[in-house]
Amino acid sequence: MLRNFIYVSLLLVSCNSQNVKNSTTPPAANNESENIERLEVISSGGMLGSYSSCILTKDSVYVNFSLTMDSLKNYSYQQEINENDRQNLFKAIGIQDFKKAVNGESQLAFDGIDTKITIKTNKEEITKMNAFTNKTWKIIFDSTAKYFKH
Repeated sequence: MLRNFIYVSLLLVSCNSQNVKNSTTPPAANNESENIERLEVISSGGMLGSYSSCILTKDSVYVNFSLTMDSLKNYSYQQEINENDRQNLFKAIGIQDFKKAVNGESQLAFDGIDTKITIKTNKEEITKMNAFTNKTWKIIFDSTAKYFKH
């Protein structure tokens, strides 16, 4: 069952990476400032068939990691997020800079791993794939790495 989920996830990510432009939902029509409600970092691919997700909300972090080739290394957990850590990360994120990020090429054809980052604000949802050259994308990617066991 888990193996099927991973294969479907990989298929969806690889198909999505070919078609993702600058996907955003239309912003709400009001003068309210834009605030981050949720961050999602999802990676999949590689020779071992890895899948990882890290979702940060205002009060929790949800982590899932799995390997198709070695299910003994699979894990998932949820924990409260440190308020200072969350505030520091959310303040470091330049939403406008992230919107300008250019999606990178899929790495799946080379047994690489594709990473998709989504910022959900009170006004819109912005998704970027493999945008390693964007400063804000890289800050989010690097900041969520600490939630994974190494």
